[in-house]
Amino acid sequence: AVDQGALAAVGRRAREERATDENEAPPEVQARISAFISSISTTPPPSILGGPPASVPVTRTRRRATILEGFTPWRSPRLALQGNGTRRHTISKAQKVTMKKLGIIEEEEEANQEAVQEFEKLFDEPLPPHHVQAIAELLQIDMAAPLQPLPEVLPGVEVASPA
Repeated sequence: AVDQGALAAVGRRAREERATDENEAPPEVQARISAFISSISTTPPPSILGGPPASVPVTRTRRRATILEGFTPWRSPRLALQGNGTRRHTISKAQKVTMKKLGIIEEEEEANQEAVQEFEKLFDEPLPPHHVQAIAELLQIDMAAPLQPLPEVLPGVEVASPA
């Protein structure tokens, strides 16, 4: 920040130094120079950043929320049916939905080991048409075209997956 008073002081000092020189300018030239310097210099506006930062920043400690012992948050009935809140694998969830759709378990029933074995046993042989329709409905597949019968596979011959 340039101060008018500081500029004037510098100008005076420069004039005094020049006065000692043998090539001293006449007073009217010096007045014109001073007027010119005053016309081209201005005081700059204050900083948009504000003042300097504090030497030591003030830090606040964050207060942690305390949960009362025995507190249980409210859960909707739909979420309450999904279990005790432990994370379940996506495949397990998909199997449970498929088992409900195929009628292996009831809507509110949890999938126990016996139900899972019954579900896996379904895929040991080709699915009956009503199960295929249930899975197609679950996957939102249009089953307007009739199903093609599966080719007979000889024992000991494996069929590769297209994927």
